[in-house]
Amino acid sequence: MLVYRLQTQEKPNTTVQVPAFLQELVDRDNSKFEEWCIEMAEMRKQSVDKGKAKHEEVKELYQRLPAGAEPYEFVSLEWLQKWLDESTPTKPIDNHACLCSHDKLHPDKISIMKRISEYAADIFYSRYGGGPRLTVKALCKECVVERCRILRLKNQLNEDYKTVNNLLKAAVKGNDGFWVGKSSLRSWRQLALEQLDEQDGDAEQSNGKMNGSTLNKDESKEERKEEEELNFNEDILCPHGELCISENERRLVSKEAWSKLQQYFPKAPEFPSYKECCSQCKILEREGEENEALHKMIANEQKTSLPNLFQDKNRPCLSNWPEDTDVLYIVSQFFVEEWRKFVRKPTRCSPVSSVGNSALLCPHGGLMFTFASMTKEDSKLIALIWPSEWQMIQKLFVVDHVIKITRIEVGDVNPSETQYISEP
Repeated sequence: MLVYRLQTQEKPNTTVQVPAFLQELVDRDNSKFEEWCIEMAEMRKQSVDKGKAKHEEVKELYQRLPAGAEPYEFVSLEWLQKWLDESTPTKPIDNHACLCSHDKLHPDKISIMKRISEYAADIFYSRYGGGPRLTVKALCKECVVERCRILRLKNQLNEDYKTVNNLLKAAVKGNDGFWVGKSSLRSWRQLALEQLDEQDGDAEQSNGKMNGSTLNKDESKEERKEEEELNFNEDILCPHGELCISENERRLVSKEAWSKLQQYFPKAPEFPSYKECCSQCKILEREGEENEALHKMIANEQKTSLPNLFQDKNRPCLSNWPEDTDVLYIVSQFFVEEWRKFVRKPTRCSPVSSVGNSALLCPHGGLMFTFASMTKEDSKLIALIWPSEWQMIQKLFVVDHVIKITRIEVGDVNPSETQYISEP
């Protein structure tokens, strides 16, 4: 059996000398690290102490929060919820969002407030500050009275709505009635409710401005427009501020029904049954009727004079030139379409008085289309006119430029060559 022995040589013990400046830097870093550890431990201890103190505070005051029969105050419910949350620092109490325009507690904000004992409130304000303090006398009497008034008016509105509906069923006798717009009659209850709600809205808006909140300008403009459109009984006003001439838009109601409506809309325009309609509107209506009759007469005359052009029948074609004529005239297809619209609906469309052929000419005064293009893609832009129709068009309309195409036979051989010349 062979045995091997490992022979090792002892290494010399060497000592490394660290430079003095490097040793100083290491000691300084070690000192800073130890200080940081001490600070962190102290901060952790303070945080734990604060948490314990907050826990003890909540535990102590939670039992004293209910007011019972003793004096009480109102505190924001949102602030109380944050106070109960031990993970977040407690901020000063802020009750401004619950104030009305009179700097008192708004009756509609009671739901977001909490009634607590005066003892707990004293501790809260002494430790956290803030305000304003809302005691038992902080509830705004003016707002409560106004709210009660609005509630009574809404109840009265429901009764008056039934009364007015019953009064509208009865026929109006004599000249004791008043004209009311049908649209206003259909929506008068909603308009009255909106007026009552606007009073609350104005108060809340002024309160919002005092608390630093502002409304969007575009929204306020839209609200003003809606208010202008929804004024009661203005749907029967003509543009001149008088009673409109259309009886289909208004209805005669009794004096009793009008007095009920006037209680809710005292500034509404009043038109007794004997009130005459707007004289200016009557004149305009009479002139409109005369113009309609004139337009119908013009349309009938033009339709009779140009029946084939109106019905788009027996139209000439450049690719198959008609044998019985050597001249064809051109107008824009836009003119023909507009003229047909007027002839079909003379009371709705304006009469066509002129033929605008300048749109078919180039800046140099020549025709923009060639004969070949007018037989293909440009055929939709022009309309061909027979010579007999052209004579009638010149009598009925003002023509700015005469455009015609002439067929000419040239050459002595048979068959002769045909050329087409446009003017201009």
